[in-house]
Amino acid sequence: VRVFTGTVPDYSTEVKGLLLGGVIGGGPAEQAGLQKGDVVVEIAGHTIANIYDYTFALELLKIGEPAKVVYLRDGQKRETTLTPAARK
Repeated sequence: VRVFTGTVPDYSTEVKGLLLGGVIGGGPAEQAGLQKGDVVVEIAGHTIANIYDYTFALELLKIGEPAKVVYLRDGQKRETTLTPAARK
């Protein structure tokens, strides 16, 4: 079973981190307060510079175990806690 975060990555831009093209309604990312346009730069202590870092970090997450997420919104660094769910 893979973890489900409810994030929709935007692959079209070159930003340092992972730009969110959106979040799935009712999913863990939305519940954590993440929004379209946020740039995820760290998950559970792992720096996210690109989609490969993001994919690697997701493999370390455990279903139902909260993980700290650091992200940028409007140029400001913010933190939230995301609790991954099981992918249905």
